[in-house]
Amino acid sequence: MKYLNFFLASFLVMFLTSCDVGVLPTDNVGLPAAFAHCAQSGAYWVWGIIITSIAGFGAWKMKKAYDKDGTFSPLLVFALAVVLLLAWCYRPSELAWNTTVEQAARGVWIGY
Repeated sequence: MKYLNFFLASFLVMFLTSCDVGVLPTDNVGLPAAFAHCAQSGAYWVWGIIITSIAGFGAWKMKKAYDKDGTFSPLLVFALAVVLLLAWCYRPSELAWNTTVEQAARGVWIGY
């Protein structure tokens, strides 16, 4: 399990640091800038925490069922992972794809 945590943390660091950061006014803003902008939004945090809580409850119920019966649904685990990724990464990705450096400098973020 510790190797899985290490792999996931390394993947996240690689994902965020390898993204292009726009330099020219016509370039798109990078994912780090989009995440930074989303982190300032209260609705982003509320939505992410609510979805994470629901997914955590579902994972807890699956763990209880696994302890009782010894079976689990890989499809449900995949669905929980997809829901978590959508909750935390969809809005910053939309901002990074649709907003240029010039628009971000003017305070116009497209993608909401």
